[in-house]
Amino acid sequence: MPKNSFRLSVHPSSHYASLFDAAEISIQPACGGPRPWPELAIATIGEGDLEFEILMPTEEGRTPPRHAATARSVLSQIVEMDDAARAVPNATDFDFDEALAYVVISDAYVEFHYFATTVNTEWGIYFTPNGQGVWNCRGFERP
Repeated sequence: MPKNSFRLSVHPSSHYASLFDAAEISIQPACGGPRPWPELAIATIGEGDLEFEILMPTEEGRTPPRHAATARSVLSQIVEMDDAARAVPNATDFDFDEALAYVVISDAYVEFHYFATTVNTEWGIYFTPNGQGVWNCRGFERP
């Protein structure tokens, strides 16, 4: 498996989970281009080359508690999920030194969105919960 500069495993998942503060989520209106939601709740996690955002839909201008809880669940497993995403066949055929850009939270799944730093490409990998609190990697196809 290729080793790139932006793997989240340089820290344990607990590090990323400790950076999440629901009180610091910002609500930003949609601008430019179509979006599935008129506004987004955004939490920025990490710093420097390991910084990524968590994007959540809002309801009546607020982050629903269920989405904040999902974000906490994802962050508690973020390193394992990042490793699983990078292990998906075709995701690691070439090492494009990809970085996690953002995580989209929805009611049915979460999407990890990566961009490459060596070529012009980006992609998303999907995860669904298994009922026991573990996120299963579903690959490139949206569930």
